[in-house]
Amino acid sequence: MAPVACPKCSVVVFETASGRWRFDPPTGCVDLQGTEWGAKGEFEWCPTLALAMPDEVFWPGQSHRDHVMRVAEQAQAGAKKTAESSKKDSET
Repeated sequence: MAPVACPKCSVVVFETASGRWRFDPPTGCVDLQGTEWGAKGEFEWCPTLALAMPDEVFWPGQSHRDHVMRVAEQAQAGAKKTAESSKKDSET
């Protein structure tokens, strides 16, 4: 399979000789930022990247898209709130 680039970030997926997946760079997924999947580099959960993959490749990011996006939105909102709180504390 040819390498597949995520349309939203810099992650590119390569299929290895053993039929597994390699993600380059191994960090930086926009959709999974702040989630357990992103921290572990489990980018097959990325809903955007899953949709970019050929039809014959099935990833959990496709079938669980709504759940993944909900978790990611909550994690990113929490990170934003923490950052704003830290900024506010440093100003006082």
